[in-house]
Amino acid sequence: DKVWTYKDRLSHIFNDEPIHEAGKCWAYSDTNYILLGMLIEKITGNYYYDEVRSRLLVPYGLHFTFAADNRLIPNLPMAYSRLPEMFKMPEKVIENGRYVFNPQMEWTGGGMLSNTPDLAKWAKIYYADSLFSDELKAKIITPNANGQNTGKHESYGMGSFIYHTKQGDVYGHSGFVPGFNSIFAYYPKDSIAVALQVNCDYAKEKMTLVNYLENIMEEIIEND
Repeated sequence: DKVWTYKDRLSHIFNDEPIHEAGKCWAYSDTNYILLGMLIEKITGNYYYDEVRSRLLVPYGLHFTFAADNRLIPNLPMAYSRLPEMFKMPEKVIENGRYVFNPQMEWTGGGMLSNTPDLAKWAKIYYADSLFSDELKAKIITPNANGQNTGKHESYGMGSFIYHTKQGDVYGHSGFVPGFNSIFAYYPKDSIAVALQVNCDYAKEKMTLVNYLENIMEEIIEND
């Protein structure tokens, strides 16, 4: 239940060497998202979660998306973990009605909780609505120079994955915390947004999360 400060979150990298020179390579970095959160609070003079609520959650009707800033999370289902011993996570990650992991530490490196319908709704808003200028949206859905083929079937744009699937390129993002995996994606060819949440952190042992979405989309298309 420790309340993490800016310094607490960043202190884990204070003695680390940079993974690469800025602009010369690619690596996913929660740290950079934390720095962006600090900038948001500095520029606006407001609490980050208040800005998210007033600018996004309320105007777009995301009624089941909230700040993940403490361990008491209403309606959180039991979830299961098989993380390595170093993470010190029990198999069941809900104890006495509280999440054993403190999500407040993640802040803008994650920091939101949402139900599955809201995730799908957000994917449609993010990729299909006029949330961004055309120029900015192009950067989001186009692999950047260092973000080509960052994984076996994916590239990375500006804050977004581009998944290379059987249905063509789709845009989305995955999320992970102990005991849970989530993913949402927007299929531009079919104008369909899909989301999936799983209450275990080992759901990717048999298939990737994108494979699960591909199966869902195949069912949707076949039964349309």
